[in-house]
Amino acid sequence: MYYGLLNQDFVNQLKNSSTYDDASFSREFGSKWSHTTEGSLFDFSKLQGLRKLKKPEWEARHEDNVFYVASVDVARSSARTVIEVFKVRMGEDHFTKNLVNIILMEGRNFLYQATKIKELDQEFGFDWVTIDGNGLTY
Repeated sequence: MYYGLLNQDFVNQLKNSSTYDDASFSREFGSKWSHTTEGSLFDFSKLQGLRKLKKPEWEARHEDNVFYVASVDVARSSARTVIEVFKVRMGEDHFTKNLVNIILMEGRNFLYQATKIKELDQEFGFDWVTIDGNGLTY
């Protein structure tokens, strides 16, 4: 609602619904972490352990049939913008991708973020950069 993506009447209808659950509403519409629910599809503690890269790459390793791609999820205000760096290896009839680095930028402005993306491009020579700017306005 703050950014004009949701209608106030719609939100009020949800809150007044007989099935309204505060924790669920906070997760779905407030992007707030509450907890892992019992019987969930994944174990959050196991997932956290998988979020660590054992050997991150900080610059391109020039190898035959390899190129790098960046994926950027742009956040607003105090949220985290995330840059993921993927190494893509070209096979004869397929591609294999590996996540080789994750860069978090918390509470940084757009100018800083753009500069960081350019710096990373200097290090990796990205073939392309994909940016998720959904919901961003000027």
